[in-house]
Amino acid sequence: MTIRTFWSIFLKILGLRLIAYCLQAIALLQMYATAEYNQGNVSESVLIILVGFSVYFLVMLTLIFKTRWIINTLRLDKDFDDEPISLDISTETVLRMATIILGGLMIIEVFPKLLDDIASFFNGSIFKEASRFYINLVQIILGLSLMTQHKLIVEYITKKANE
Repeated sequence: MTIRTFWSIFLKILGLRLIAYCLQAIALLQMYATAEYNQGNVSESVLIILVGFSVYFLVMLTLIFKTRWIINTLRLDKDFDDEPISLDISTETVLRMATIILGGLMIIEVFPKLLDDIASFFNGSIFKEASRFYINLVQIILGLSLMTQHKLIVEYITKKANE
């Protein structure tokens, strides 16, 4: 593996990590937009959602699919020897491991919150925020999907990266 391959893998892992936080970012954008809407600033609330989500989505796609462009633009492989780093692990294997780890981290991070919401429901108390429950539930499902469908995800990423 060369230093260029290392940076490519590292940037793709960062992009996958952004996918893990996508729902939280959307919820945060919604919160800011709702606050602006409640103050009577409808156009600002729409602008916050559109610009915020567009920038987030653009950065995520760039990190996953345009790693060569990032490496060339930032010159990340400059001033390194061209000697290969001796790791006998393929790029696909590293991406599969990263996808499984990210899925596991999503589940570990959200599972206690989901259990708290479920316990609140069964104790007869009303959800503090119903949207939080649904966001946590979707994150659990996404985490499980990342862990179980890692092969398809990595194949898609490598196919798009090679285009």
